[in-house]
Amino acid sequence: MLDPKLLKLATDRIDLDFLDRREASSREFAEVKAKFSARGVLTSSFAQAEIIAAISAEFETRALMIWQILSRVLSGEPLAVSDEIAYELKTIVRDYLMKHCEDLGSQYDSAVSLMRGTSQHLKPIDELRTRAINRVSSEIDMSLHAARKSLAAGASIVNIYQPFGIIQTGSSSSAMFNQYFGETERARVTDALDAAEQAIRAAPDLAESQRTEVNEVIADARKEIQRPSANVARLRGSLVAIATTIQTLGSAASAYQLLKSAAALVGLSLP
Repeated sequence: MLDPKLLKLATDRIDLDFLDRREASSREFAEVKAKFSARGVLTSSFAQAEIIAAISAEFETRALMIWQILSRVLSGEPLAVSDEIAYELKTIVRDYLMKHCEDLGSQYDSAVSLMRGTSQHLKPIDELRTRAINRVSSEIDMSLHAARKSLAAGASIVNIYQPFGIIQTGSSSSAMFNQYFGETERARVTDALDAAEQAIRAAPDLAESQRTEVNEVIADARKEIQRPSANVARLRGSLVAIATTIQTLGSAASAYQLLKSAAALVGLSLP
């Protein structure tokens, strides 16, 4: 069973980060709708499909964010690896996505209302949510399986396979971190880089030298995510540099939230 104090620490932080995600995703959905509305095609299957895809991506972002926070809180703590611990961790993720994502349900209903009579062709919201839950549940299983194997072998080093965070299995154990960076992560980071580039282009008060420097960092990040095996540590450094500049731009709040979301997928927690 998880330590109640650690669980409270984790859920308090999850609650705070969920507030940020609700605000950020609300702006993102508004921007998607404004884009299609400006073209006169808001009530189209294209608009509907993009909103549904954004809802699916947001479920995954939130699920991964929860697991990131849980694994950060558990990092360095003695942990008895068991099926009960796995069940508790998965339950936390599932409960948050089931009970605290009413805003995504509203966005889904809004997307359905754009074209009445088409809902039978859309993936049900429960399917979108379940996909996110299953993905993180798989990450939890792989992490604890690796820890369990290391314990059985009597090793003092525990290899953990997960998108972010480290779980250690004893007070004297250490851990090595293996980063997974797949197509979903590449797409979300690319979206964040696009938003950052647009915000920088539209910032009138940014010094030209600073604009050039951050654009070079964005270009480097783009090259990195196109590599077959991206250097995630290098990518994190690029995201920190970009976020530092974006934070100074009052008009770039939505771009910063996209960066923050993308950074979470590569194990980086931006303020």
